[in-house]
Amino acid sequence: MTRRILQATAMALALAAPTVALAQGTGSTTGTMSQSGSQASLSAQDQIFVEMATSSDMFEVRSSQLALQQSQLQDVRRFAQHMIQDHQGTSQQLVQIIQTLGVQQPTTMKPELQQRLAQLSTLGPDTFDQVYINDQVIAHQAAVEAFQQQASIGSNAQLKSFAAQTLPTLQQHLAEVTGMRDMLVSQGGPNATGAVSRGISGAGGTAGQGSGSSIPGTQQPAR
Repeated sequence: MTRRILQATAMALALAAPTVALAQGTGSTTGTMSQSGSQASLSAQDQIFVEMATSSDMFEVRSSQLALQQSQLQDVRRFAQHMIQDHQGTSQQLVQIIQTLGVQQPTTMKPELQQRLAQLSTLGPDTFDQVYINDQVIAHQAAVEAFQQQASIGSNAQLKSFAAQTLPTLQQHLAEVTGMRDMLVSQGGPNATGAVSRGISGAGGTAGQGSGSSIPGTQQPAR
């Protein structure tokens, strides 16, 4: 359990790393971004935000696709489908902005997210739901922080506006998934508390496949 908690802490720190780097005043371009003339015109904050937002959307979509296959709960599968739709939508919006700016879009997730995605795919049904939901809490906490920062101090007007417009949706996601996590923990069960404390992960399945069960007290996510 200690190892899983350390993994979760490392993941949260990794997701927050762009904020730390910016606070240290780095002016360098980041690894997955091309250093072309157009891209070099973006500020360090804007480049960090593009990478973080792109990587976050990829992780949200892919981990939630796993959840559609693996989750044992209707509410979790419903939430996962909601995440896929919303994050595919924000990803498309960001791609349009990036193309307008002549910036090369990052094409891979950050290594730590790739590792977590691989690890979550190995989870069994006894721990999957709780760990996936906890994963979503941590990921959305980091996303809300990054979008708040971009909306506040971003340099590019289009990226700044995109962050401000998307932020309320991310805050809604965070409130929703935090409530689901708390409900799962309060239900107890043989693995609920331990699984949630062991860090972030995701899973997969097809929404609506099988009857499944629901989390008492939860509601269908607002569209």
